[in-house]
Amino acid sequence: MPITAGSCQFGMPYCTQSVRSQPPNISHSLARTPDTQHVNFYEDKTRSNYVFRDPLFTVVTSSLSKCVALCNIESECYGVSLHISDNSCRGYKRFAGPSTSHGTRVWKKDIRCHPHFTYIKSLDLCWKSYNLLDWNNANRFCSEEDARLIVFDTASKLDSVRQDISEAGETGYYWVGGQYVFGQWEWLDGTKVDMSTTFWGPGEPNDSGDCIGLVMFSHMKFDDGRCTATLRYICEKP
Repeated sequence: MPITAGSCQFGMPYCTQSVRSQPPNISHSLARTPDTQHVNFYEDKTRSNYVFRDPLFTVVTSSLSKCVALCNIESECYGVSLHISDNSCRGYKRFAGPSTSHGTRVWKKDIRCHPHFTYIKSLDLCWKSYNLLDWNNANRFCSEEDARLIVFDTASKLDSVRQDISEAGETGYYWVGGQYVFGQWEWLDGTKVDMSTTFWGPGEPNDSGDCIGLVMFSHMKFDDGRCTATLRYICEKP
């Protein structure tokens, strides 16, 4: 049975919040979601500790109802934390880990994409590009976003992301989620990388490195590069 907003309590692992008016005493501007929208929140217990990034608001309240109501009407809010030490509620764009002080509990919106990710509905794909890290740190950052370095397992997925990047006027070299492992190219999910020219640029791979990059300034296909190079990178939410 779903939990209604009226019964939304601090100790509940799952909470449904419907927002119909802006909570009182909010001094900053909030971007509203539609009044009839119901957003589910779930308590994330997958990690014992967190680092919180891109804070959006902090208010004094121990009420989960009020806390998730604030997040619901803030279009960029991905989740909230309740801090027992000072009875504060904080909303964030992103969560990472570790490390959060003892006594902090985290609820996230039960949504397909982060609010700041691009969504391609036809592929059910959530993705976003970032600056600038080496491959290992990029992979770590994506995992902290509840995501991974993007896996291009189909030509349609590659075409769609390339088109979006081109239309945004971006160029450069982007790390993606492929590596040379035990004598073959693999994606992070363990599947083999298609070695055809549909995906790889002319003469690639050419033993330049053990990590796959997407080149967006020439052939717009894969290139192998040194994993220690600091480049842009693309995360996706699987």
